[in-house]
Amino acid sequence: MWLLGAGASVSARAPTAGQMIDDLKRVLYVSKGNRLPSAADFTEPGVKQRVQDFVEALGLPPAGHRDEYAAVMEAVYSRPEDRRRYLQDRLEAAQPGYANLCFAALIAARRVDMVWTTNFDQVVERACERFGAATSLMTATPESGDAAVRAVTEGRVPLYVKLHGDYRYERLKNTGDELQAQDQRLRQALITAGQRYGLIVAGFSGRDASVLDALHGVLTGSTPFPHGLFWVHRSADPPPPQVDALLAEVRAGGVDAHKVKAETFGELITRLVEMSTVPASVSKVLTPHRPVRHEMPFVLPGTSSDGDAVRLNALEVIGYPKVVRRVECTIGGHSEVLAAVEAADAPVVACRTRQGVLAFGLDADVRRTFDPFGISGWSQSLLDPDRIARTSSMEQGLLYAALTGAILRAAPLEPAPRARRDNRRLIVAAAKAETALLGPLKSAVAVAATAEERKFNRQLVGGTAVCGTVPGTSLRWAESVELRLDHRFNRLWVVLRPSVWVEDESGRPSGRRAGSVRPDDRDADTPRARFLKGRLDHRYNDVADALITAWTKMIAPETGAELALFGFGDQAGIDASFRLRTRTAYARTEPTQEARRAG
Repeated sequence: MWLLGAGASVSARAPTAGQMIDDLKRVLYVSKGNRLPSAADFTEPGVKQRVQDFVEALGLPPAGHRDEYAAVMEAVYSRPEDRRRYLQDRLEAAQPGYANLCFAALIAARRVDMVWTTNFDQVVERACERFGAATSLMTATPESGDAAVRAVTEGRVPLYVKLHGDYRYERLKNTGDELQAQDQRLRQALITAGQRYGLIVAGFSGRDASVLDALHGVLTGSTPFPHGLFWVHRSADPPPPQVDALLAEVRAGGVDAHKVKAETFGELITRLVEMSTVPASVSKVLTPHRPVRHEMPFVLPGTSSDGDAVRLNALEVIGYPKVVRRVECTIGGHSEVLAAVEAADAPVVACRTRQGVLAFGLDADVRRTFDPFGISGWSQSLLDPDRIARTSSMEQGLLYAALTGAILRAAPLEPAPRARRDNRRLIVAAAKAETALLGPLKSAVAVAATAEERKFNRQLVGGTAVCGTVPGTSLRWAESVELRLDHRFNRLWVVLRPSVWVEDESGRPSGRRAGSVRPDDRDADTPRARFLKGRLDHRYNDVADALITAWTKMIAPETGAELALFGFGDQAGIDASFRLRTRTAYARTEPTQEARRAG
C-alpha cells in the first residue's frame, strides 16, 4: 500500500504543503499592516527571512517544525469554512499530470490496492476516471470512516483513504486541534492495514505528527509492515529526524525499512510503470499522455568544407531489460557467483551487488544455483539506469553478459577464447562459417579484397574467408567484433568495433583494430603479426563502412526485433531481451567559414 503527500500532486499543478505555508505566511504578514510590493518578492531570501521573523514573533512555530502548517493555517483562517474555501480556490483547478495517470494506471492494473493520503485534492480520483476505474475505486474520508474500516477488514480494494478529508466536504483537518483529533476509525484502519501490507511513502514530508503516530501504532501489532517500509525522498530533502527514528524502530523489529531517493514522484512512478505489466486496455489510455521527447538538432565543429555526414559505429538500444531477479543469500563476491553458476551448470546470468545477487534466468534454475547459499530474500529489482550508465559497474557488466548472450543465441558467432572481461569480443564460429547469415560479412570482406587488389595490386591476406588458420601455422583466426555499451544523450548505445581475432603462439588471444596497433603486433616479425598487419592495415572508408553494415545486419537484422537471452516464453522467470535500431547514428560536421563564404 502507499501513503501519498502533497509532493505526489505537484505534476497536477497542485500546491505543496510548503508552498501553501509560504502563501499563508505572506497573507498573515500583509494582514497585520505590513507591505510587500508583490507576491513574487516573497521568494527573495531577505524578504522571506523578514516575514519568518515576524511569524515567529507572533509565537508561531519556526520554519520546518512539524506543527508549522497547522499553526499558520489556524492563525490566518480561524473558521473551518474559510479554510475550506482557501483550499478549494487552490485545489479545484488541479488536473492529473502524466505521473498521476501512471499511478492511476497501476491502480487500474491492480498493481496498487490501497492508498492513504494527507491530501485534500481530487487528483487521484480524476486520474482514475480516465481509466474507467473511478467506479471501482472506493474513496473514504472522515465522513465515511466506518466504510474505510469495513473495506480494510473485508479486503475490498482498490481503496483510497483521505486521512484529512476532501476540500469539498465539511470535515477537514488543518489546525492543531483537528489533527490531534485524528479520526480514530481511520487511524485504526491504517494500523490494521499496516499489519497486512508493506508501505511505500512518497511525496510526504513526515512532519504530520498524527500520521506518524498512526505509523508507530502499526508497530504495536505482531506483524508490522510484513513486506517492508520504504520512505521515498529527494536527495536534497532528506526526511526529518522523526522519520529516521521510525525507520530505525521498524528495522529493530526485524522488518525491512529503507529510505529511497527519487528526485520526483514522476520519476519513481514512471519507472514502476515501465517494470510492470499492465493490460492493453490500460496502456491504450496511458500512451497518448506520455510526454513527447523534443530533440534539438546540433552540429559538431569540424574541418570539412561541405559539412559532410559522418557515419558512426553506434546502434541505439531502444529496448533493454528493466527488471531483474534479486536474490539475497550468503554467497561471497562476484567470482563466487560466477563459480556457483558454473558449478550448477545452469542457464543463468548473474552478478553480485550490495543489494544481493542480480540474475536473469528461469526461477527454478536461479534457485537451484543459489540454494546452497541459503536464500533469505527473493524479489524483483529495477535495474538502476544510473548504474547501467556507469562504466565497470556490476549492473553494466550484467547487461553486457545478457546482450552478448542474446546475440550469440541468434547469430553464427562465439565468444573469443579467454577474452578479457572488459573486451566483449565475438568471433565468427568456424562450425557455422557456411551459414547464410554470414553473407553480408563475406561481402564486406570481398570489398576489402577488391580494394587491396585495386590499390596495392596484391591479394588480401586470408582472402575472402571470414575465419581459418594463419598460413604456415596452426593458429586460428576469425573476423570479430568488439561490443561496448555507452550512455550518451540520455540513450543507451552499443558501439561496434570490427576487428580480427588471432591466437598467439602461446595460445593466448590477440587481436587489433585498424589504427590501434599494439607494440608487440607492430614490431614483431612473426606469422601472426604479419597476418594481422596485412589483414587490417587498409580498412578505411568504403571497407570500414561495409564492415559496419555487415555486423549491424548480423546483430540487428530488423529494427525492433527482439533479441532474447533465453527465450523461455511464459515460464516462470525473468528473461533479458533487447531491441536495437538497424541504422547507426550519424553526425554532421559544420562547414568551415571558407566554405560558407564560397557558398
